[in-house]
Amino acid sequence: MFGNDPIDAIELPPLRAIAETGEGDPAPTAGREEAQINQGILQAFDRAVAVQAREDVTNSILFAQLAADYKIDRRQQPADWAKRFFEVLATLGWVGQSLANDSATLRGSPDWPSLLVNRLSVDAQPLARTSLEAAMDLEPAGKAMRLWNATIAGPAGSSFLVAPTLDSKGSITVALVMASFPTDVEKPAFLGWELTYPTSFLMGTMELNETIYAQVRQTVLTKLGERVRTLIAPVPLRETVIAA
Repeated sequence: MFGNDPIDAIELPPLRAIAETGEGDPAPTAGREEAQINQGILQAFDRAVAVQAREDVTNSILFAQLAADYKIDRRQQPADWAKRFFEVLATLGWVGQSLANDSATLRGSPDWPSLLVNRLSVDAQPLARTSLEAAMDLEPAGKAMRLWNATIAGPAGSSFLVAPTLDSKGSITVALVMASFPTDVEKPAFLGWELTYPTSFLMGTMELNETIYAQVRQTVLTKLGERVRTLIAPVPLRETVIAA
């Protein structure tokens, strides 16, 4: 759907010293919901996603982000960056099931969780909201927030994604929403600032063909190298208190 490049020809940017390597970061665990900052994506997994699938989703999406970053600045050209991102995912075995665009003019301090969650498929909304609420609790000086800010925010614009991952009857599916908006808007008049900014959204779903990805898994890991430890940071989910 999005094009196909030989994986060996795909180049990645040099490793950036954004945050310390994640030697203490927990390994993926089956049977529970998890969330993480995957460079510029808030990614979450439902409890049905197996460990190998979590690793495959994490690594392939990180690889596709970096490949897109190598050619395009996501913060300045989000539409072109997204096109390249999906092209690389297709090379790795991801199949795009649907894509749609939307836009809104936001004012003041918008309710970001609702804006994002409501643009996802219904089955992905609870997991997305859980991960977004957890991300709101991240320490500003922690690894996850430093990685997030260094990736998504630029002097002229910001762009980020939220991507809950589900296991639907054995099929690994990611529902995603990408939000992009300018952070430096020309003011129309002296002291004429307005607390409004136009925001574009890209929504879609993708399914991973695990048979195809298994053929390129080792190549992806080799090309990523230390980036997996450096550009991934866990997001602790809030504990659910069950009333007696």
